[in-house]
Amino acid sequence: LYRKIHLITQFERTYILALDGCLLHIIKEQLNNNAIGSRIEKITMPYKDVIIFSLSATGFKCRLLISCEPNAPRIHVTEKKYENPPVPPMLCMLLRKKMVGGRLKKIRQLGIDRVLFLDFDCKNEMGDDVVITVAVEIMGRLSNIAFFFFFHIMDCARRFDPTDESKRFMLPGAVYEPPSAQDKLNI
Repeated sequence: LYRKIHLITQFERTYILALDGCLLHIIKEQLNNNAIGSRIEKITMPYKDVIIFSLSATGFKCRLLISCEPNAPRIHVTEKKYENPPVPPMLCMLLRKKMVGGRLKKIRQLGIDRVLFLDFDCKNEMGDDVVITVAVEIMGRLSNIAFFFFFHIMDCARRFDPTDESKRFMLPGAVYEPPSAQDKLNI
């Protein structure tokens, strides 16, 4: 088990592989086996397009790096320590307010596409239980990380409007729609 996670962190140190749907499925399965039920202790954003969740459970601690950088979109466990900016970005502060203390409930993949959904059980301002979903879309230059609640986008790492080349509306308050499915067979 440790060896599998160690291999993913090794891949971060050497070079970035192209993440296809099959490799993303393997990462999803490893996270499902280890991280389900873990609690968010800390959220950091060392770069504009990189978010790191520090997860903790009994006998398990990890830093889950999610990146939507156009040249290296990825999601994996990391051991590397990143230096954070002195003032956190607004997105980071919003995520800390809404998600710190939440528990990872489920990780889903959209078919064999390069889209992962991470469901977190969190508490809102009133103390009610809510499920906040993190959509990790690994699609080259159109990669994105969206945070939504009942399919309404709270915010996203990269904002798109329909005039952009993405043809998707990715702005706070909009209804989240997953990327259009391609006519490919699911292996």
